[in-house]
Amino acid sequence: GENFTTLPLKTVATRAGLGWIGKCALLVTEKYGSALRLGSILTDAPLPVAEPVNESRCGGCMACTNACPAHAPTGALWYKGLDRDAFFNAAACRKTARERGVKYAGVAETVCGKCIAVCPHTQRYINGEAAPR
Repeated sequence: GENFTTLPLKTVATRAGLGWIGKCALLVTEKYGSALRLGSILTDAPLPVAEPVNESRCGGCMACTNACPAHAPTGALWYKGLDRDAFFNAAACRKTARERGVKYAGVAETVCGKCIAVCPHTQRYINGEAAPR
């Protein structure tokens, strides 16, 4: 079955102003693209905060949508409150990733990573280019 967390880290990240949800349902940041892992610590320490991100900044970019072997992203833009199923088919993503993992690597992996690799924000980070201001 599905695994749901009480406090989704991608939601925490958008509320903290770190980035937005891309067309492949991953967190995308200006600095790292979607080449990152999330963790969170709950605290009442006085920390600086940023403005929450409430909508996608992917615009007309279709790099991840076009590269997805599962055709999981619809190409629609995320906004705060939009259900993931309205713009991304997670079951198709998992199924295709497992199939490709077995076929190409002999393991049933659940992430193929094509969407991460082709994101222009991720490419900029990998190539050592500064994020736009």
